[in-house]
Amino acid sequence: MAALLIYFGPLTPMETEARWFLATASGVLSLPAILYSGFHFYVAGWRTLRAGVPGMDALITMAVLAAVPVSLWQLAVGSDIVYSWWSC
Repeated sequence: MAALLIYFGPLTPMETEARWFLATASGVLSLPAILYSGFHFYVAGWRTLRAGVPGMDALITMAVLAAVPVSLWQLAVGSDIVYSWWSC
């Protein structure tokens, strides 16, 4: 929900620190979903990749593995533009 304030909220470009804080808070709050709730997808995706028949679970796993590091990098350099890592 914090990410919605970034993209739809009344924040102006002058409030970049608030936008960065909301992006970071959104990421921290979504970690349980990424780690715990997504674990089933990661296991199934890895199994289908090893079997040579990747399915939708493998695509979800690859998307999360691509979005999380890019979003972390964006936050590390001070940007508030994240790839909804935090809401995958």
